Amino acid sequence: MQNRLHHRLPDSRGLRSGFTLVEMLVAVALVLLMMSLFAEIFSLATGSMSRQKGVSENDQRARMVLTLLKGDLEKRTFRDVVPFVPGTTTNSIPYISQAMPNRRGYICYSENNPADETDDTLRLTIDVNMVTQNTDVTPLYGRATAVGGAAGLQANPNQPDGDDGEFPLLPSLLPAPNNTGMSDAAEVVYFLRDRRLYRRQMLIRNPYIGGASSNPTTGSPPTATPLFGSTYTFGSQIFWQDFDYSVFYDQQNNQLRFHDNASLNNISNAPAFNLGGGFTVPVSLGVPHLRFGHTILVTSGIPKEFLGADNAGLASFIGCFTHEETSSSGFLDPGQSTTASTNPHARTNLTFDTVTPGIDAFTVNEYRDGTRIGEDLLLTNVLSFDIKIWDPGVSMGPDGLPGDGLNHPPGSSNGDDNGDGTINNPVERGWKNSDDGDWRDLGHDEPQGYYFRVAGATNGNGTAYGNRFDTWHPTTALTELPPYRASYYYPTGSVGATNHSWRGRDNWTASNPQAVGDVIFPPNAIAVAQGFTFAYRCRAVGAVTQLTSPVAPVAWPTVVGDLLQDADVTWECVENTIPVKGLQFKIRYLDISSGLVRDLTFVQYLNIPN
Repeated sequence: MQNRLHHRLPDSRGLRSGFTLVEMLVAVALVLLMMSLFAEIFSLATGSMSRQKGVSENDQRARMVLTLLKGDLEKRTFRDVVPFVPGTTTNSIPYISQAMPNRRGYICYSENNPADETDDTLRLTIDVNMVTQNTDVTPLYGRATAVGGAAGLQANPNQPDGDDGEFPLLPSLLPAPNNTGMSDAAEVVYFLRDRRLYRRQMLIRNPYIGGASSNPTTGSPPTATPLFGSTYTFGSQIFWQDFDYSVFYDQQNNQLRFHDNASLNNISNAPAFNLGGGFTVPVSLGVPHLRFGHTILVTSGIPKEFLGADNAGLASFIGCFTHEETSSSGFLDPGQSTTASTNPHARTNLTFDTVTPGIDAFTVNEYRDGTRIGEDLLLTNVLSFDIKIWDPGVSMGPDGLPGDGLNHPPGSSNGDDNGDGTINNPVERGWKNSDDGDWRDLGHDEPQGYYFRVAGATNGNGTAYGNRFDTWHPTTALTELPPYRASYYYPTGSVGATNHSWRGRDNWTASNPQAVGDVIFPPNAIAVAQGFTFAYRCRAVGAVTQLTSPVAPVAWPTVVGDLLQDADVTWECVENTIPVKGLQFKIRYLDISSGLVRDLTFVQYLNIPN
């Protein structure tokens, strides 16, 4: 019995004690495969997180740019964006003089080549106290070297370094200069160069101590005695390296002068000086010649946006001089040179460095040694910076009908927006309060628009000022109409009237037969004095249906809607200017981390009352 049980027990010597080689290899392969899968998943996850972080950071920078741009436009000093007309007396016409608080400084938009989305610039003056749309009243800051050091600032505190109020009432307690100035207002320029978007800011002086704005010039070439004792010597000192302030050179007094708050005024009786060549202009930033980055040539006053002759070609576009360039020892400006061969804003022989890599690439060779590299840089890898203007005449709106929206419900077909007695004629298109219009580049090729490029002309009025919109001062060294001043009607024979035959209107003359709906300008002298701001529509006629007697110039009203009875004809004063409704900005940039092209579009409406 025991023997039978013994033989039934298994033989322990036949049990396996480990894995075979094949099993080990299979196990290792499986482990390696799983580790590879986990590593790939981890790599994908971390790569995705890195790309998302990069995209987020780039989007944040782009949003910062839009925030700055939106803030500057909301702080603009020129609120009612209607350009002045040279010769307009802004102090005598009630409509214009009352609007002057909303028409300070300037706003200028350069389109240059409409087919190029990299050569647009925006220039404007801003004031943090413009609080209708703006809620950020933080003061503006910039570099300001104390002239004469601590002793000079203590003895003469009315200089830019003192504008931030750092010194107490007792000059003896003055701390060391902080090389910083403060102001509520500034000139601002946005431009794109070599995929880099820049914002240049030049403060407009707001002296902490009341009184005249001091001018730190002495020696040669500027020789006028400054308003404070300490001196600033050109040559041994580099102005744009030491100051972030808007200045101009007064040739009449041979003096460098700071712009201050008074320079924002566009009134006709502002203090004037001789610009040169017999041209006398007010000391106002509304005059293009006196702005930062503009040429000193009296005949044009255009901003320096190209290396060679202005508008010479796309490859030479610079937009504006950067901080690096203006802080160069070779940048002879302002006042050090008034000749076209050496003044940076008049030279036509400048060249680009397209070889040096990094942030120093695409710098003007002649001004490469500046120390303030990249201080005005906003965003890199920008593919386009495109600006468009709202043109009320290029589209008939959603309903496909011209001039819809003022005298009838939207979408109806019985509109007579301009009140001329004719339903939906081409004149209706773009009339005030209509639903017509669309975004277009300045100088487009649609002839029904208000910002259409006249054939053979450089802009809508045929001037030599380039393809740019500018509000400018009514008293400038330029005698023609400001570029692209959109009006419903133009004097017969003017360039604006050639755009559309129906826009041309004659001046009033005695005994000229009239009919209801006819539109005229007042006698030429009055029309010029008004800057063609008003036209007069015939509302009713009597039995004679003609003007039988002259009308005294003072009788022509300057309030929209007021009536004038002239013999048996009743005239109504109508507004003849078209404010710019808005600007559209599109920034396209490359996100390096993801390789994706991103688009940001921003619209700023400008016709919001103050």
